[in-house]
Amino acid sequence: MRHILPAKIDAASYGLSLVHEDTRYLREQSDIHGAALERQETRLERHGELLGSLSDRLARQGEVLGEILRRLPGEPA
Repeated sequence: MRHILPAKIDAASYGLSLVHEDTRYLREQSDIHGAALERQETRLERHGELLGSLSDRLARQGEVLGEILRRLPGEPA
């Protein structure tokens, strides 16, 4: 048993080192993707503001067109 135990300890240590490397890699990737997501959120917020602005402009244009149509003379009888 004394000659098997060191090999098992080495194998467990090696396995933990692999898990550690994978965890570190995933954490780095998470940081990279997190920064990219923040940039996307900023862009989407800006696009949302622009779409809101366009919606307001279209609503005002609809009101103006409605007023123009309301003021047009009726059809001759």
